[in-house]
Parts: sequence; C-alpha cells; structure tokens
Amino acid sequence: MATKQKISVFIDAEYVIKSAKNLTDKPFGVDISIWDIDWVNLVDYTARLGILHNSYYYTATLKQNENQKTYELQRQYLAKLENLGLVVKLGKMTKIKDIFMQKGVDVQMAIDIVSEKSDIAVLITGDSDFEPVVEKLKASGREVFLVTFSSKSGQTPKEFIDLCSSHDVIDYQTGKTLGIWRQK
Repeated sequence: MATKQKISVFIDAEYVIKSAKNLTDKPFGVDISIWDIDWVNLVDYTARLGILHNSYYYTATLKQNENQKTYELQRQYLAKLENLGLVVKLGKMTKIKDIFMQKGVDVQMAIDIVSEKSDIAVLITGDSDFEPVVEKLKASGREVFLVTFSSKSGQTPKEFIDLCSSHDVIDYQTGKTLGIWRQK
C-alpha cells in the first residue's frame, strides 16, 4: 500500500470571498457572503488526495479605529476559524484614497508555501503572482495543486494554471454539492 502524501492548503481568503460573490453559474438572487463559506469543507475537499498536514487562511486585519463593530466581528470570525483548525495569517489593511487594500498578505503566503514541509501544496487563489513560488516548489520535487472558482470577477491566466501539477475549478453547483456554501 502506498503512503499517502502530506498536503498543506493555502487559502487566499480575499480571492475566495470575491469569487464566491461572482460565481458564473450562481442563480440570480443568491448571495454568498463570508458567513456562508464552510472553510473546513473547502479544506477537506482540496486535501482529499492525501493527509492534511496544515491549512492556512490569509487575510488582512482591520484597523480597530476605522470601525469598532467590524473590527470585533472580524476578530470573532478569525477566532472561530482558528478553533476549527485553520492557521490564520494576517497582513495589514491600508487605506489609500478612501480604498482599503491588503498589504503583506501575498508575501506571507509565499514565504509559508515555500517553507512548509509537505509533499503537496494546494493553493486556493487566482493570483498568478505566485508563479515563481510554484516554479520553486516544482524544482524541488513538490507538487502544486491549484484550486480556482468559476468567477465573473476575473480569470486565472492559463500560463499559471499550466504551471501547476493539477487544477480544479469550483463552480456554484459543485460548491453547493460539496457543502462549501451553506444554504440559506
């Protein structure tokens, strides 16, 4: 019997949340918010081909002085994710011309992907900025599985998809069947 490989899952939370809101096959009037995503089911689905070693959730922390209520909700939400077994990694939220932007999230994710000691890295992202990371992992003999969503908000470049060992696309119906979206 073959030994199952260790899998680590790296979730670009902003990508997942934006994609879930804009799924191409989502029925009219259905809204999927951050509260409707079952992160454990998403991780379980992506790690199904091996033994889950670690799962990481990357986002930016909100500033307490911007909106106290939203800040507290985020803290509670992230604590819930940690209680479910996800390792939460936080970048910073910066306001530039009245627009909030994440800073340091992708860099932290890239460092962790390269540093993690697993056989397979599952990247849940559509961000092709991770191409050099994928190249480095593959050069060291590790496999990289990419998970994206069928979203109207942007397509993942084919070159990035082709660079990965495997690619899964989750659409609304698949996510519903797998329990990745909670039904209202």
